[in-house]
Parts: sequence; C-alpha cells; structure tokens
Amino acid sequence: MTIKSEELDRLRAGIDTLVRVLKITDAAELPDGTTKLNPTDSQTLVYITQNEGCISTDISKLLNVSPTTTSAIVDRLVKRELVLRERTETNRRVVLLSPTQQGKSAAEAILDEQRLHCAQMLGALDPEVRSDFINHVTTIASKISTE
Repeated sequence: MTIKSEELDRLRAGIDTLVRVLKITDAAELPDGTTKLNPTDSQTLVYITQNEGCISTDISKLLNVSPTTTSAIVDRLVKRELVLRERTETNRRVVLLSPTQQGKSAAEAILDEQRLHCAQMLGALDPEVRSDFINHVTTIASKISTE
C-alpha cells in the first residue's frame, strides 16, 4: 500500500484543524461548571456509564494503558465523586465500577458535546455523502483499534 505524502499532509492538516476548532484535546467542562475532566478521564467516565459494573481491566484494554495508569484514572474519578468502586460478595478481589448520579450527568454532558461536534462535521457535508463519511470513519476506527 502506497500512500502519497501529499495525502498524509492533507489528512494531518484536516485532523489538526478539527482538533483545534472542536477543542477535542481540551478538558471537558461538567454540568457543575467548576469541574473539568481531561480527555482520558472523560473517555473513562463515559465507558463506565455505558458499561456499568465493568472492571479496571476493561478500561486498561479500552485505553491501551497499564493497570497502574487505569488505577490513577479511576482514583481521580472516585475522588471527584463521579465513580463508585464496589466489591462483589462472590469474589472480594473483583472491584466493579459504576457511575454516581453526578457521574451519569457528567457523562451525558460529555456525550452531548461530542454529539454537537459530530453535528458540526456532518453539517459541513452534503446530505448524500454523510453516510459514506460515517462508514469510512467507522471502518478506519475499527481497523486501527485492532492493530
């Protein structure tokens, strides 16, 4: 597979613009107006909210980070009262993660902002090419996430 350097430069510039305009690398502001989460903490909170009862290993796999890093992320979310850790009665070594009510609200606010970003991107396209764009992005995400 040969990829032209001009194609790489155009794609890189386009992604840089999206990241800058949509402030994708900025901390997410939560509904309380005072709390901000870095992108990794935001992704983790959304994952826990969508996968209530998951364990830290699930997050390590999702983010492709070490268990120590995952523990630090979960510690921050617990300290901010966004996530709860609960041991199971059947196996006391297993710690299940679930969002607090505040965590659920925060995750929904994060998802709302992400949906707004997606609407901006799709709004820049003609309606007849939107489906193709979505298919291309999901194909790319699927293929590079399994590498």
